[in-house]
Amino acid sequence: MLKLKFLFRQKNKYALISALIFFSLPLYSYEISYNDKPYFDAISNLELNNSNIKENLIYSALNGSGAIRIQAALTLSELEFKNSGDYKVISEVCHRLLDDDYTDIVILEYLLDSYFMQEDYENLLITLDRYKSGNTSLKIKYYRFFISLYKSKSISKYYRD
Repeated sequence: MLKLKFLFRQKNKYALISALIFFSLPLYSYEISYNDKPYFDAISNLELNNSNIKENLIYSALNGSGAIRIQAALTLSELEFKNSGDYKVISEVCHRLLDDDYTDIVILEYLLDSYFMQEDYENLLITLDRYKSGNTSLKIKYYRFFISLYKSKSISKYYRD
């Protein structure tokens, strides 16, 4: 009798574990789309620093799916700020993401950084006016302060030359 109770409990335990595994499989079966593949190719070769990595990240940032698209833009922006400093690429990619309603504050910060590094203060002003948000970071507050000084002409003569 005791042996039967033990076997019954053991069978129930295995049935419960099997059911949990079966119903959790859809959570772990993420299919990578064709447009996401270049992102994974790029991050697997980040130490190479060649133009294919940049092209793959740009393609994924513009054409990838949700989270991959944002992550590709962030990775591209970090690499460009660290290595080559091609700020126009960052501006184009981040601006396109924000236009497509990907309102990530880090992407907005990278866009503002790129305009600031290009000394494109007019687009910096337009971007700050266009993407107003109550949840702002210190960096965005700094850029708002900088633009208010720039508009007041107190520092514009130093930054126009």
